[in-house]
Amino acid sequence: MASTEINTLLSVKFRIALVTGGTSGVVLMIAKAGDFTNSLCDVVFLKKLPGLVTNGAKPFRTTESHLDILISNAGIRRDPPQLCNVLAAPPSEPQASLVVVPPVWNASSPVNTTAHYFLSVALPNMLALAADMDMRDGSKGWIMGGVVVVTSSVASFHHATNVDMISYASTKAVADQLVGLLAAKYSRWNR
Repeated sequence: MASTEINTLLSVKFRIALVTGGTSGVVLMIAKAGDFTNSLCDVVFLKKLPGLVTNGAKPFRTTESHLDILISNAGIRRDPPQLCNVLAAPPSEPQASLVVVPPVWNASSPVNTTAHYFLSVALPNMLALAADMDMRDGSKGWIMGGVVVVTSSVASFHHATNVDMISYASTKAVADQLVGLLAAKYSRWNR
């Protein structure tokens, strides 16, 4: 079992990691605080590599032998033009803040859900290779590697105050469901 020792808990030392969504949020904080000494960690910004998801992560697969950790953190949030306090506002205000124009809705869904799915299904063979490796201490790789981390948001289940972020919150709820489906598919590689 992996150590819960604070100095090694988030360590990627001697690991190959692929991280998306590193421009802000939790992954940016991890990148700033993390010790990436002796690791091969590619922090991928979807704006820089928009074809990463759609081309099946080919650039990554051609340069690396396996993948220990995939952190899929890509996500965007678009606030409505009119915000309101849904717990105190008159009935007309929440309705106005619920209006989401199609471009806003259409921008959220591909990044917040589809990107997680396509990146995860593009790399299972590389994750399986990491899980099957013989480690330096004699253990198998699945104890420490072959891991997919998909980030979501508290917005996916904190409904009362997230009405203003309906497109964001709903896509994060889909991402939560997607994690369970992917876990069921990948569970055989993580003994």
